[in-house]
Amino acid sequence: MSKLIQIVGPSGTGKSSVFNFINEYLKNKNYKVEKLIEPDSLRDLFKSYRLEKNSDPWVQSAILATDRLIIYKEKIEPRQYEEDLIFLSDRGLPDNFVYQGFLGGVDVKVIKKQNSFFPLPHLILTFIVDGDIGYERILKRNQKTGESISKNESPDRINLLSDKYRELNKIYPDNILKIIDTTNINIEDSFREAVRYINEVL
Repeated sequence: MSKLIQIVGPSGTGKSSVFNFINEYLKNKNYKVEKLIEPDSLRDLFKSYRLEKNSDPWVQSAILATDRLIIYKEKIEPRQYEEDLIFLSDRGLPDNFVYQGFLGGVDVKVIKKQNSFFPLPHLILTFIVDGDIGYERILKRNQKTGESISKNESPDRINLLSDKYRELNKIYPDNILKIIDTTNINIEDSFREAVRYINEVL
């Protein structure tokens, strides 16, 4: 049966780089990898709505659930019993719980009900970081790529988000949710720790 691995967390943790390393690692281990990125087909709609002045977290959550249903129906369900297949997800339902739930005030029970169709992941790698360290990394990214810095990428916001990602342990059991604090470790060590957890579920 296929496996679902989700990689989540705030900016500045190094999760995007680790995601790419994990993708290559799994392919080198002869697994088939289907990359999932949320939001997907409704990304433009979600982004534009989220930027509206009176954007409602309840509506955001509904858009994300609809987008997730499309992902499930088009990509996961047809291949869920395929051997040696890993669905590797960049963001997902755990982020929905953090942003629209814990921070946006949408009842977690409502989010669960909206997404009751979605399978429980085999592993959630949750990256967190100290806000000052994460912000330093974001500044380096900005200098290197010119990518703008969002309101979710200030030191205080990163600290708040990291705290909220820790609270996912109220929703997911310990054998699924694995928290990796990248404050004092580099990308290579973050990747090694992630691989240790991945190998436990493969």
